[in-house]
Amino acid sequence: MIELIKPPTFPKNSGEIEQISLNPTPAIFNKIKSLKSLYDFKNPNEIQKFLLEHPNLLPIIFIAPQKIKEIFDEKIKLDLELVKDPDEDWECLFITIEVEMHPQIAVELLEELDRKWLLSLDYEILKFLGIDVKPKWFSIGRDI
Repeated sequence: MIELIKPPTFPKNSGEIEQISLNPTPAIFNKIKSLKSLYDFKNPNEIQKFLLEHPNLLPIIFIAPQKIKEIFDEKIKLDLELVKDPDEDWECLFITIEVEMHPQIAVELLEELDRKWLLSLDYEILKFLGIDVKPKWFSIGRDI
């Protein structure tokens, strides 16, 4: 598929100059697109818009799967979802780690991930990014 690139235009006023600096580059679009090989996007259009507004999150989101796999040795599935609370004017991108293990163990591993990596990140990252764990249904053999 051939992508057409618009020729550059020159700003006519200061408002247009500011808008040009906010325009994302094709490289950022490509980086966001390549995240789909690492994560299952729950709300892709909203995630893309959010990441275009917060491109400083991209390096962290790319390295997160490696950091998560260092702690969670078992097979995992990673979801990416933008969570919003319109009443509070709040939104946050969440990485959800789906695991096949006992919920208590999953939470302990998430706390280890927090201690070893997540909590060392800058506040400007942490206020827009969260990580949660979602254990698949787990049952201990019970007599019925």
